[in-house]
Amino acid sequence: MKRNIFLTIIIVSVVLYSVLANAHLCNDVFIQAKDNLAVKVDIRDDQLRINTSAKFRVYLLNTMDRDIVDIRLEIITDDFDTEVNPSPGWRSFPYLKTINKNGQKEYFEVELRRKKGTPQGKYKIGLHLYNGQDKSMVFKTVDITDAMITKRIPQRPALLKIDGEVNSSEWRQALLCTSLYEYKKTGKYFENFSSMIQTRFRFAYDDAYLYCLIDFQDKSEKDIANIYISHDYETQPTTISVSLQSRDVKINGKISNDVITIFNGTKAEVAIPFKMLDVKGRESFYTNMVRIQDTTWTYWLGNKSSFMDPVVFARFILE
Repeated sequence: MKRNIFLTIIIVSVVLYSVLANAHLCNDVFIQAKDNLAVKVDIRDDQLRINTSAKFRVYLLNTMDRDIVDIRLEIITDDFDTEVNPSPGWRSFPYLKTINKNGQKEYFEVELRRKKGTPQGKYKIGLHLYNGQDKSMVFKTVDITDAMITKRIPQRPALLKIDGEVNSSEWRQALLCTSLYEYKKTGKYFENFSSMIQTRFRFAYDDAYLYCLIDFQDKSEKDIANIYISHDYETQPTTISVSLQSRDVKINGKISNDVITIFNGTKAEVAIPFKMLDVKGRESFYTNMVRIQDTTWTYWLGNKSSFMDPVVFARFILE
């Protein structure tokens, strides 16, 4: 009898430990999701104006230290009937592997059908990602416009010239991208933190060139700014690398005489021919930026595992 009681205690203890361990792992996943689950919507009409129906993709990229066992997507809207399906190529659905363990980006296919009586215009639509085994456990809920990440690049004003005479007036109307952050481990997980190392990128364009002003703001022994540009979510991006110390610009690791560059203190004015970026003739492309100072990396979008994957990039629209 004592033996049976002893065995029962062991079994109960093992089961209780297993439940607690699984609950802890679940909590770990949801804590990490804030900065390690990228959600991106691929919609060509950035205004999301829908006449009768629309189809688009919602991409997911997991950069956690573990896989997500069960992830589902619900569309939050009062204006549309919705249909959500995993992509045909997502063979492990609803399992979302981390890219740190040979996973890859996956996507849902979404169709919205405007309800009778819903007026035409812009709509507020939410993307609700949750645990399929327990709907109360939420990974993320984001507005669809935030998940699109679109920025508009203005045309180059006549007074903007790559001459090293950097002044605020010639770059004032250019698109500003700033607030890069560090991705650091705190306790058990990697998270995004505001960085003391700040860099300012400004962009403009004309028919032949993409213009960029990079303001490193300060310098150390090694200061490099990288700009990544891709024409879609699947293509390996072109890397534009600007070095403050060697005062040169490399395209995919090679110096090109076609790139126009002038440095002035901690600022660099750069004009890159569109023909070198594989985006010539396009109305938009996808972009990300990082700054490297000595051994510290700062990111505009993404983190150390995802910064070169176009699914985390912003879509730059040429005005």
